[in-house]
Amino acid sequence: MRSRPFLMGFYGTINLNKKGGWFCLKKIALTGCALLLTLTACNQKVTYTYWTDKTDNQLERLEEADIDFEIRGDEIWVDEEEMDQVVACCS
Repeated sequence: MRSRPFLMGFYGTINLNKKGGWFCLKKIALTGCALLLTLTACNQKVTYTYWTDKTDNQLERLEEADIDFEIRGDEIWVDEEEMDQVVACCS
């Protein structure tokens, strides 16, 4: 019985009946997963939410709590993911 190639492409023909066929298939799968994870991690964007007007007291509290924030004009905008920490430390 003649073995049929499993996958053809960049790596050439992969024959799972031959020694090393599964290894090559695993290599392709791991490369794809690593690429997917890398691209997903690079695509995360920080979203900021308005917190309050700028005061020295609020700035000190945010810095002490190591919370990511931006100053836009006379307003403080905090990272949306850290909103629970902001409410706990700065209310």
